[in-house]
Amino acid sequence: MKEAEGAEYKLIKFKEDLKMADTQKADTQVSPESKSFNPMIWGAVIVLVVIGGGYYFMSANKKTGEPAVIERTANEEITEPSTQNGTDTLTTDKTASKVAENIKTIEMEGGSFYFKPDKITVKEGDRIKILLKSVDKVHNLYLDEFKVKSSDVKTGETTSIEFTAGKKGSYEYYCAIGQHRQMGMVGTLIVE
Repeated sequence: MKEAEGAEYKLIKFKEDLKMADTQKADTQVSPESKSFNPMIWGAVIVLVVIGGGYYFMSANKKTGEPAVIERTANEEITEPSTQNGTDTLTTDKTASKVAENIKTIEMEGGSFYFKPDKITVKEGDRIKILLKSVDKVHNLYLDEFKVKSSDVKTGETTSIEFTAGKKGSYEYYCAIGQHRQMGMVGTLIVE
C-alpha cells in the first residue's frame, strides 16, 4: 500500500511539475500583438527610403540640355562706402568702368562625322562662344590656329568653348576623336 501511495504521490508531483513548466513557458512567450518590428525590417525600410530619396533627387536635378547663354556682360566698379550726413552710402561708377563685351554665340551640333553648321563667318576681333552639343557618340572640337581644344562631349551633353577670332583668314575646325576628322567631321571658320 505504501508503494501505491508513493506512486500516487509521484504521479501528483509529476503533474504539478508539468503544470508549472507549462505556466513558465506561457509566461516567457510573447504574443504577436506585443512584438515590435524586427530590426532587419526597419533596416530594409530605411534603405528603401534612402534609395528612393536619392533617385528622386538625382532625377529632379538632371541637366535641361542647354546651358544658360549670356549674350552681353557689363561690369561695374564698386567704390568704397562713404559717409554723408551721418549715413553710410555705397556708390558705383557706372560710366567710368562700364564694359560691354559682345559675344557671338554659335550653337553647334556634332553628329556622325559632321558639324552643323560646318561654316562659320565672323569678324576679326569678335569674341566667339561655341556651344557644342553631341547628338551621338563622343565628339570634341579643335581649332589649332586659335589653340582651341574642347573637352570630349558625350551623347546628349553640351560643352562651351570661348575664344577671340584674332586674325583674318580661313581656318579648319575638326573633331579629334579617333578617325572622325579623316571621315569628314570638319568645318570652316572664316574671319573677315
